[in-house]
Amino acid sequence: MRVLMVDAAGFSPPYNYALAAALRARGVDVAIVEPRDTEALWRDPDALPAASGGLPRSLARIGKGIRHVIGTQQLFTRIRHEQPDIVHFQWLPLPMVDRVLLSRLAGKVPLVFTMHNTSLFHGVASSGVQGWNAVSSYSAFDRIVVHSRYGRDAALRAGRATERQLVCIPHGAFAHYTALCAPERANRHGPFTFVFAGSVKPYKGLDLLVAAFNALVERRPALDVRLIVAGSPGPDIAPLREVADHSAGAQRIEWRLRHQSERELATLLACSHAVVLPYREIDQSGVLLAAVAMHRAVIASDIGGFPEVIRHGDNGLLVPPNNVEALSRALERLADDAELRAQCEASMRVLSNGALSWETVAGQTEVMYNSLRSS
Repeated sequence: MRVLMVDAAGFSPPYNYALAAALRARGVDVAIVEPRDTEALWRDPDALPAASGGLPRSLARIGKGIRHVIGTQQLFTRIRHEQPDIVHFQWLPLPMVDRVLLSRLAGKVPLVFTMHNTSLFHGVASSGVQGWNAVSSYSAFDRIVVHSRYGRDAALRAGRATERQLVCIPHGAFAHYTALCAPERANRHGPFTFVFAGSVKPYKGLDLLVAAFNALVERRPALDVRLIVAGSPGPDIAPLREVADHSAGAQRIEWRLRHQSERELATLLACSHAVVLPYREIDQSGVLLAAVAMHRAVIASDIGGFPEVIRHGDNGLLVPPNNVEALSRALERLADDAELRAQCEASMRVLSNGALSWETVAGQTEVMYNSLRSS
Protein backbone atom coordinates (compact mmCIF):
# COMPACT_ATOMS: atom_id res chain seq x y z
CA MET A 1 0.00 0.00 0.00
CA ARG A 2 1.31 3.43 -1.01
CA VAL A 3 0.34 6.43 1.17
CA LEU A 4 1.12 10.11 0.67
CA MET A 5 1.03 11.91 4.03
CA VAL A 6 0.57 15.62 3.36
CA ASP A 7 1.56 18.37 5.82
CA ALA A 8 1.96 21.27 3.42
CA ALA A 9 2.79 23.82 6.12
CA GLY A 10 4.99 21.56 8.23
CA PHE A 11 2.77 22.03 11.29
CA SER A 12 3.22 18.62 12.95
CA PRO A 13 6.50 16.85 12.10
CA PRO A 14 6.66 14.92 15.42
CA TYR A 15 3.29 13.34 14.70
CA ASN A 16 3.97 12.78 11.00
CA TYR A 17 7.34 11.10 11.46
CA ALA A 18 6.25 8.93 14.37
CA LEU A 19 3.15 7.68 12.55
CA ALA A 20 5.00 7.18 9.27
CA ALA A 21 7.78 5.18 10.95
CA ALA A 22 5.27 2.91 12.71
CA LEU A 23 3.33 2.39 9.47
CA ARG A 24 6.52 1.54 7.58
CA ALA A 25 7.34 -1.04 10.25
CA ARG A 26 4.03 -2.68 9.30
CA GLY A 27 4.96 -2.74 5.62
CA VAL A 28 3.07 0.38 4.51
CA ASP A 29 4.93 2.54 1.95
CA VAL A 30 4.61 6.10 3.30
CA ALA A 31 5.97 9.28 1.71
CA ILE A 32 5.66 12.57 3.61
CA VAL A 33 4.88 15.71 1.62
CA GLU A 34 6.12 18.76 3.55
CA PRO A 35 8.05 22.04 3.16
CA ARG A 36 11.60 21.61 1.88
CA ASP A 37 13.44 22.37 5.12
CA THR A 38 11.12 20.57 7.54
CA GLU A 39 12.97 17.25 7.64
CA ALA A 40 16.38 18.89 8.12
CA LEU A 41 15.05 20.92 11.06
CA TRP A 42 13.31 17.90 12.51
CA ARG A 43 16.44 15.74 12.37
CA ASP A 44 18.30 18.40 14.39
CA PRO A 45 16.95 18.23 17.97
CA ASP A 46 18.70 21.50 18.80
CA ALA A 47 17.13 23.44 15.94
CA LEU A 48 15.17 26.60 16.65
CA PRO A 49 12.78 28.35 14.23
CA ALA A 50 14.52 30.27 11.48
CA ALA A 51 14.26 34.06 11.54
CA SER A 52 11.61 35.54 9.24
CA GLY A 53 14.15 37.79 7.53
CA GLY A 54 12.55 40.94 8.84
CA LEU A 55 9.62 40.95 6.40
CA PRO A 56 6.40 42.57 7.64
CA ARG A 57 3.95 39.92 8.81
CA SER A 58 1.44 40.76 6.05
CA LEU A 59 4.06 40.32 3.31
CA ALA A 60 5.31 37.10 4.86
CA ARG A 61 1.76 35.71 4.84
CA ILE A 62 1.26 36.69 1.21
CA GLY A 63 4.51 34.95 0.31
CA LYS A 64 3.43 31.80 2.13
CA GLY A 65 0.08 31.92 0.36
CA ILE A 66 1.70 32.14 -3.07
CA ARG A 67 4.04 29.24 -2.26
CA HIS A 68 1.08 27.21 -1.06
CA VAL A 69 -0.82 27.75 -4.31
CA ILE A 70 2.21 26.62 -6.31
CA GLY A 71 2.78 23.66 -4.00
CA THR A 72 -0.85 22.59 -4.28
CA GLN A 73 -0.59 22.34 -8.06
CA GLN A 74 2.66 20.40 -7.75
CA LEU A 75 0.99 18.01 -5.31
CA PHE A 76 -1.88 17.38 -7.72
CA THR A 77 0.59 16.57 -10.48
CA ARG A 78 2.48 14.23 -8.18
CA ILE A 79 -0.67 12.39 -7.11
CA ARG A 80 -1.79 11.97 -10.71
CA HIS A 81 1.65 10.60 -11.65
CA GLU A 82 2.24 8.31 -8.63
CA GLN A 83 -1.38 7.15 -8.14
CA PRO A 84 -1.09 6.41 -4.39
CA ASP A 85 -3.63 4.19 -2.66
CA ILE A 86 -4.36 6.80 0.04
CA VAL A 87 -3.71 10.53 0.43
CA HIS A 88 -3.68 11.48 4.11
CA PHE A 89 -3.79 15.21 4.91
CA GLN A 90 -2.67 16.38 8.35
CA TRP A 91 -3.78 20.00 8.07
CA LEU A 92 -5.54 22.39 5.67
CA PRO A 93 -3.36 25.50 6.10
CA LEU A 94 -5.28 27.56 3.53
CA PRO A 95 -8.71 25.96 2.97
CA MET A 96 -9.77 28.40 0.24
CA VAL A 97 -6.90 26.95 -1.86
CA ASP A 98 -6.95 23.42 -0.48
CA ARG A 99 -10.64 23.06 -1.34
CA VAL A 100 -9.85 23.35 -5.05
CA LEU A 101 -7.29 20.55 -4.83
CA LEU A 102 -9.64 18.33 -2.82
CA SER A 103 -12.46 18.78 -5.35
CA ARG A 104 -10.10 17.61 -8.11
CA LEU A 105 -9.07 14.54 -6.10
CA ALA A 106 -12.42 13.50 -4.64
CA GLY A 107 -13.59 10.20 -6.07
CA LYS A 108 -10.25 9.52 -7.74
CA VAL A 109 -8.26 8.47 -4.64
CA PRO A 110 -9.36 7.84 -1.02
CA LEU A 111 -8.80 11.00 1.04
CA VAL A 112 -8.14 11.06 4.79
CA PHE A 113 -7.84 14.09 7.08
CA THR A 114 -6.57 14.22 10.66
CA MET A 115 -8.59 16.84 12.52
CA HIS A 116 -6.02 17.68 15.19
CA ASN A 117 -8.22 20.55 16.45
CA THR A 118 -12.01 20.46 16.17
CA SER A 119 -12.05 24.21 16.84
CA LEU A 120 -10.23 25.69 13.87
CA PHE A 121 -6.79 26.89 15.02
CA HIS A 122 -8.29 27.16 18.56
CA GLY A 123 -10.55 29.91 17.23
CA VAL A 124 -7.68 32.23 16.33
CA ALA A 125 -8.14 32.07 12.56
CA SER A 126 -11.88 31.43 12.36
CA SER A 127 -12.60 34.94 11.11
CA GLY A 128 -9.51 35.34 8.96
CA VAL A 129 -8.34 34.05 5.59
CA GLN A 130 -7.26 30.74 7.09
CA GLY A 131 -10.84 30.01 8.12
CA TRP A 132 -12.47 30.57 4.73
CA ASN A 133 -14.03 27.41 3.26
CA ALA A 134 -12.61 25.24 6.05
CA VAL A 135 -15.88 23.52 6.98
CA SER A 136 -16.98 22.99 3.38
CA SER A 137 -13.59 21.46 2.59
CA TYR A 138 -14.12 18.63 5.07
CA SER A 139 -16.92 17.12 2.97
CA ALA A 140 -14.34 15.97 0.40
CA PHE A 141 -12.73 13.50 2.82
CA ASP A 142 -13.69 9.85 2.96
CA ARG A 143 -12.47 9.55 6.55
CA ILE A 144 -11.68 12.16 9.21
CA VAL A 145 -9.48 11.07 12.11
CA VAL A 146 -10.04 12.57 15.56
CA HIS A 147 -7.96 11.74 18.63
CA SER A 148 -10.68 11.39 21.25
CA ARG A 149 -14.34 10.70 21.80
CA TYR A 150 -14.60 14.33 22.81
CA GLY A 151 -13.20 15.35 19.41
CA ARG A 152 -15.66 13.08 17.65
CA ASP A 153 -18.64 14.58 19.48
CA ALA A 154 -17.35 18.13 18.99
CA ALA A 155 -16.92 17.61 15.23
CA LEU A 156 -20.46 16.26 14.95
CA ARG A 157 -21.95 19.11 16.99
CA ALA A 158 -20.13 21.70 14.87
CA GLY A 159 -21.28 20.07 11.63
CA ARG A 160 -17.69 19.56 10.50
CA ALA A 161 -18.02 15.84 9.79
CA THR A 162 -20.57 13.07 9.51
CA GLU A 163 -20.85 9.81 11.44
CA ARG A 164 -19.69 7.94 8.34
CA GLN A 165 -16.54 10.01 8.00
CA LEU A 166 -15.33 9.98 11.59
CA VAL A 167 -12.78 7.53 12.97
CA CYS A 168 -11.37 7.85 16.50
CA ILE A 169 -7.66 6.95 16.63
CA PRO A 170 -5.64 8.13 19.66
CA HIS A 171 -2.62 10.41 19.38
CA GLY A 172 0.54 8.44 20.17
CA ALA A 173 2.95 9.35 22.95
CA PHE A 174 6.04 11.19 21.69
CA ALA A 175 8.57 8.50 22.56
CA HIS A 176 11.42 10.22 20.67
CA TYR A 177 11.92 12.53 23.66
CA THR A 178 13.26 9.66 25.74
CA ALA A 179 16.33 9.42 23.50
CA LEU A 180 17.12 13.15 23.53
CA CYS A 181 18.10 13.55 27.16
CA ALA A 182 21.20 11.87 28.60
CA PRO A 183 20.47 10.04 31.89
CA GLU A 184 22.85 12.28 33.82
CA ARG A 185 20.74 15.30 32.80
CA ALA A 186 17.59 13.82 34.34
CA ASN A 187 18.38 15.35 37.71
CA ARG A 188 15.35 15.81 39.94
CA HIS A 189 17.15 16.79 43.12
CA GLY A 190 16.15 20.05 44.72
CA PRO A 191 12.72 21.73 44.63
CA PHE A 192 9.63 19.88 43.45
CA THR A 193 9.41 21.23 39.91
CA PHE A 194 6.20 21.96 38.03
CA VAL A 195 6.49 22.67 34.31
CA PHE A 196 4.27 24.64 31.95
CA ALA A 197 5.60 24.15 28.40
CA GLY A 198 4.61 25.25 24.92
CA SER A 199 3.55 28.50 23.32
CA VAL A 200 1.84 30.86 25.75
CA LYS A 201 -1.69 31.50 24.52
CA PRO A 202 -4.80 32.61 26.41
CA TYR A 203 -6.63 29.28 26.05
CA LYS A 204 -3.77 27.48 27.84
CA GLY A 205 -4.55 29.17 31.17
CA LEU A 206 -1.07 30.19 32.32
CA ASP A 207 -2.65 33.03 34.29
CA LEU A 208 -4.64 30.44 36.27
CA LEU A 209 -1.49 28.44 36.99
CA VAL A 210 0.47 31.49 38.18
CA ALA A 211 -2.39 32.42 40.52
CA ALA A 212 -2.67 28.83 41.79
CA PHE A 213 1.08 28.52 42.33
CA ASN A 214 1.20 31.81 44.23
CA ALA A 215 -1.70 30.67 46.40
CA LEU A 216 0.24 27.49 47.19
CA VAL A 217 3.36 29.45 48.18
CA GLU A 218 1.32 31.77 50.39
CA ARG A 219 -0.41 28.80 52.05
CA ARG A 220 2.70 26.64 52.42
CA PRO A 221 5.76 28.93 52.36
CA ALA A 222 8.04 26.15 53.64
CA LEU A 223 7.11 23.77 50.82
CA ASP A 224 10.09 23.50 48.48
CA VAL A 225 8.49 24.02 45.05
CA ARG A 226 9.23 25.91 41.87
CA LEU A 227 7.48 26.55 38.55
CA ILE A 228 9.21 26.69 35.15
CA VAL A 229 7.37 28.41 32.30
CA ALA A 230 9.02 27.49 29.00
CA GLY A 231 7.77 28.49 25.57
CA SER A 232 7.19 31.24 23.04
CA PRO A 233 5.42 34.17 24.70
CA GLY A 234 2.14 35.57 23.45
CA PRO A 235 1.67 39.29 22.82
CA ASP A 236 -0.17 39.79 26.12
CA ILE A 237 2.38 38.21 28.48
CA ALA A 238 3.58 41.50 30.00
CA PRO A 239 0.58 42.07 32.34
CA LEU A 240 0.88 38.52 33.66
CA ARG A 241 4.60 38.94 34.27
CA GLU A 242 3.90 42.16 36.15
CA VAL A 243 1.47 40.37 38.46
CA ALA A 244 3.76 37.36 38.90
CA ASP A 245 6.82 39.49 39.67
CA HIS A 246 5.04 41.10 42.61
CA SER A 247 3.54 37.94 44.06
CA ALA A 248 4.52 35.59 46.88
CA GLY A 249 5.96 33.04 44.43
CA ALA A 250 7.94 35.51 42.32
CA GLN A 251 11.34 34.11 43.30
CA ARG A 252 10.21 30.55 42.62
CA ILE A 253 8.98 31.07 39.05
CA GLU A 254 11.54 30.68 36.28
CA TRP A 255 10.59 32.20 32.93
CA ARG A 256 12.11 30.73 29.76
CA LEU A 257 10.09 32.75 27.30
CA ARG A 258 11.33 31.51 23.95
CA HIS A 259 10.76 28.52 21.72
CA GLN A 260 12.29 25.36 23.18
CA SER A 261 14.18 22.98 20.91
CA GLU A 262 13.23 19.31 21.04
CA ARG A 263 16.29 18.54 23.17
CA GLU A 264 15.56 21.41 25.54
CA LEU A 265 11.99 20.23 26.01
CA ALA A 266 13.15 16.64 26.61
CA THR A 267 15.68 17.80 29.22
CA LEU A 268 13.09 20.04 30.87
CA LEU A 269 10.62 17.16 31.21
CA ALA A 270 13.33 14.80 32.43
CA CYS A 271 14.25 17.21 35.24
CA SER A 272 10.66 17.95 36.24
CA HIS A 273 8.32 16.23 38.68
CA ALA A 274 5.00 17.19 37.10
CA VAL A 275 3.59 18.84 33.98
CA VAL A 276 0.67 21.24 34.42
CA LEU A 277 -1.93 21.87 31.71
CA PRO A 278 -4.52 24.33 33.09
CA TYR A 279 -6.19 24.74 29.69
CA ARG A 280 -9.53 26.43 29.14
CA GLU A 281 -10.18 24.62 25.85
CA ILE A 282 -8.43 21.76 24.03
CA ASP A 283 -8.93 18.61 21.99
CA GLN A 284 -5.56 17.04 22.70
CA SER A 285 -2.13 18.37 23.59
CA GLY A 286 1.30 17.56 22.22
CA VAL A 287 2.82 18.54 25.57
CA LEU A 288 0.60 15.96 27.26
CA LEU A 289 1.76 13.26 24.84
CA ALA A 290 5.38 14.23 25.54
CA ALA A 291 4.71 13.98 29.28
CA VAL A 292 3.19 10.52 28.81
CA ALA A 293 6.26 9.36 26.89
CA MET A 294 8.58 10.78 29.57
CA HIS A 295 6.48 9.13 32.31
CA ARG A 296 5.67 12.34 34.14
CA ALA A 297 2.70 13.01 36.40
CA VAL A 298 0.23 15.49 34.90
CA ILE A 299 -2.18 17.96 36.45
CA ALA A 300 -4.73 19.10 33.88
CA SER A 301 -8.13 20.68 33.41
CA ASP A 302 -10.96 18.17 33.20
CA ILE A 303 -11.88 19.16 29.64
CA GLY A 304 -11.61 18.01 26.04
CA GLY A 305 -9.72 14.81 25.43
CA PHE A 306 -7.67 15.08 28.64
CA PRO A 307 -9.89 12.72 30.72
CA GLU A 308 -9.44 10.05 28.04
CA VAL A 309 -5.70 10.02 28.76
CA ILE A 310 -5.46 11.13 32.38
CA ARG A 311 -7.10 8.90 34.99
CA HIS A 312 -7.56 10.95 38.13
CA GLY A 313 -5.45 9.61 40.98
CA ASP A 314 -3.78 6.99 38.77
CA ASN A 315 -1.54 8.77 36.26
CA GLY A 316 -2.36 12.36 37.15
CA LEU A 317 -4.89 14.73 38.66
CA LEU A 318 -7.84 16.39 36.93
CA VAL A 319 -9.26 19.71 38.13
CA PRO A 320 -12.29 21.75 37.08
CA PRO A 321 -11.35 24.34 34.44
CA ASN A 322 -10.93 27.96 35.50
CA ASN A 323 -10.76 26.94 39.17
CA VAL A 324 -7.65 28.45 40.78
CA GLU A 325 -8.36 26.98 44.23
CA ALA A 326 -8.77 23.41 42.91
CA LEU A 327 -5.64 23.78 40.79
CA SER A 328 -3.65 25.06 43.76
CA ARG A 329 -4.79 22.15 45.93
CA ALA A 330 -3.80 19.68 43.19
CA LEU A 331 -0.32 21.20 43.01
CA GLU A 332 -0.05 20.84 46.77
CA ARG A 333 -1.29 17.25 46.79
CA LEU A 334 1.20 16.07 44.20
CA ALA A 335 4.12 17.91 45.80
CA ASP A 336 3.26 16.36 49.18
CA ASP A 337 2.60 12.80 48.06
CA ALA A 338 5.70 10.95 46.75
CA GLU A 339 3.74 7.70 46.58
CA LEU A 340 1.11 9.25 44.32
CA ARG A 341 3.79 10.67 42.05
CA ALA A 342 5.46 7.24 41.75
CA GLN A 343 2.06 5.70 40.93
CA CYS A 344 1.46 8.31 38.22
CA GLU A 345 4.86 7.71 36.64
CA ALA A 346 4.39 3.93 36.61
CA SER A 347 0.95 4.28 34.99
CA MET A 348 2.30 6.67 32.36
CA ARG A 349 4.96 4.09 31.48
CA VAL A 350 2.28 1.44 30.89
CA LEU A 351 0.18 3.86 28.82
CA SER A 352 3.08 4.96 26.59
CA ASN A 353 4.03 1.35 25.87
CA GLY A 354 0.47 0.18 25.29
CA ALA A 355 -2.65 2.07 24.28
CA LEU A 356 -0.71 5.19 23.22
CA SER A 357 2.23 3.47 21.54
CA TRP A 358 2.74 4.26 17.89
CA GLU A 359 2.50 0.55 17.10
CA THR A 360 -1.08 0.64 18.39
CA VAL A 361 -1.87 3.87 16.55
CA ALA A 362 -0.38 2.60 13.28
CA GLY A 363 -2.34 -0.64 13.55
CA GLN A 364 -5.63 1.24 13.83
CA THR A 365 -4.60 3.57 11.01
CA GLU A 366 -3.77 0.66 8.72
CA VAL A 367 -7.17 -0.90 9.42
CA MET A 368 -8.79 2.37 8.34
CA TYR A 369 -6.68 2.53 5.18
CA ASN A 370 -7.60 -1.05 4.25
CA SER A 371 -11.30 -0.36 4.77
CA LEU A 372 -11.08 2.51 2.25
CA ARG A 373 -9.26 0.38 -0.30
CA SER A 374 -11.86 -2.37 -0.10
CA SER A 375 -14.90 -0.09 -0.19
